[in-house]
Amino acid sequence: MLSAYYSKGCYSEKLFAGFKISQNEFFKVHLNKYNVIFLDIQWMYGNALEEMKRNSSVKVVSYIQGQVISELRKEYPECVLDTDISLSSVLAKINDRTKEQFIIIIDEWDCLLREDKNNENLQKEYINLLRGLFKGTPSGAFLKLAYITGILPIKKYGTQSALIIFYILDFTLPNRINKESI
Repeated sequence: MLSAYYSKGCYSEKLFAGFKISQNEFFKVHLNKYNVIFLDIQWMYGNALEEMKRNSSVKVVSYIQGQVISELRKEYPECVLDTDISLSSVLAKINDRTKEQFIIIIDEWDCLLREDKNNENLQKEYINLLRGLFKGTPSGAFLKLAYITGILPIKKYGTQSALIIFYILDFTLPNRINKESI
């Protein structure tokens, strides 16, 4: 639903018709205005493992970045080169040239930490990917919003400064949002 609401590749006003959200005075402010990058990490992890069976040089985090960069190259051929390998750098470059911002939705953000919990190198690579996407000046320019789901709290998987300015909505306490920086 978040992708349908925000994505400029979708015309979803009718999808929300009849629901309370469509009556909100701000409903159309962000409706279908952004590029949305949706990452299902569980699905991508499975695909990366399958690819690793065919090509042992494939790495999970590189695979995830490569898949997204490949799609971005189709949409922004003037911005994304065949040699680009860093997703955050590509998003920064697109934003620099077009001033467009992105919404990133990550489902099962913690999959790599749960499924491959003994692989410290993979975890470090993944945290570095997340740092690039969500920390620092460039991400402040290219990122409009991030929505991340998972069962493990982010703050337990990195240093305090690894990922900041996140708010946690704990579905066991739905009326309380933890607004502390993580």
